Amino acid sequence: MTGYTAIIGNLPGRERKLADYRGFTDLVSALERGLGDVFSVSRRLRRLKLAGVKVSRPKLQDAGAVSLMTLHAAKGLEWPVVAVADLDYPKQGGSSGTLIDAELGVALELESDTGLLEAPALHTLLAYRRRQREEAELARLMYVGLTRSRDRLVLSTSGKTGPALKLVEVGLEAISMPFAEVPFEAARAVYPTAAVPESPNSDFLILIGA
Repeated sequence: MTGYTAIIGNLPGRERKLADYRGFTDLVSALERGLGDVFSVSRRLRRLKLAGVKVSRPKLQDAGAVSLMTLHAAKGLEWPVVAVADLDYPKQGGSSGTLIDAELGVALELESDTGLLEAPALHTLLAYRRRQREEAELARLMYVGLTRSRDRLVLSTSGKTGPALKLVEVGLEAISMPFAEVPFEAARAVYPTAAVPESPNSDFLILIGA
């Protein structure tokens, strides 16, 4: 609202200044979790400074470089073009006989008289709470991934199901944007051949590999 980023974005060394600004705001956001006022965050910052805690500066990306990273690592960064792949990737984890909840305790699947495992009511409740947490975490990660792009966002999937894909479908339907299925072409799936650089001092170029 103050226009601060617009100001530093027009100063010399703006890439460095903008990266430092985003890194600092991410730090403040992490410190304010669970707090209700700015004074508590200020006290936390003061304690970090007095303790001499070193906070690493965000790295700058080289021009024309391609970064491959997880959604967790991409938080707070931005690129002109972002590709989020494998939206149909299956959710990890699954059912577990033992579930632990910080508020409700531990629940176990019990063996019935027939020898089969049955889930008590508490186990069913804890399983439901775990699914809710996993879905909320997935939505948060997808938000991080989809908002890293400044100009163009590329989404891809090789299937038609998946928890992340369902989240994207809801958003696309809300803006009336249909899915476009791109047929597989083997000829286009071949890696390009790297060009061999020409030597300015000789008619022959010898490449020595380590």
